[in-house]
Amino acid sequence: MDLIIFDLDNTLIKTDYPELDPIRRSLRNENNLPVLRDFLGKCGNLTRIPEKTLKNLNKKCSLAVFSGAPRCYVNYMLSHYYPNIEFSAVICYEDVGRMYKPSPCGIIKAMKNCGTTSPEKVIYIGDDYRDRIAAASAGCRYMHWNWYKTENEINCKLNTLEQLYPK
Repeated sequence: MDLIIFDLDNTLIKTDYPELDPIRRSLRNENNLPVLRDFLGKCGNLTRIPEKTLKNLNKKCSLAVFSGAPRCYVNYMLSHYYPNIEFSAVICYEDVGRMYKPSPCGIIKAMKNCGTTSPEKVIYIGDDYRDRIAAASAGCRYMHWNWYKTENEINCKLNTLEQLYPK
């Protein structure tokens, strides 16, 4: 495996708050970061894939993000929740024009930005059927992520993720 690409919302970070949707959408047209910061301050610490897990993976392959959310939202969330992770590519809403998921455009851009030409050496991790279709269309593997499992099932998924690259 050369590259792991993550979806952001409800994959890297559990963000299934209905109040967050209009804030996220508003960031497409305006810099509404103070509202996002206030909202996250009220929510507390959001559930997410641990930074330690990403650091371990990043020792063995490149990491990237492909999200249909606006860049200022994605950049803020990544810098806030993963300050010590350097993603090799971050592909957002603005980068794909009207080629939204399930188009493979964002995955292909992330691969290109990371210098990966073999889709069979890429895994895309997402939470939605559009993510699965995008991965299949790009020719890469797909791992479904679901935060609505028991704690044991989530820990099993995290272990599976880490076992992609045994020490």
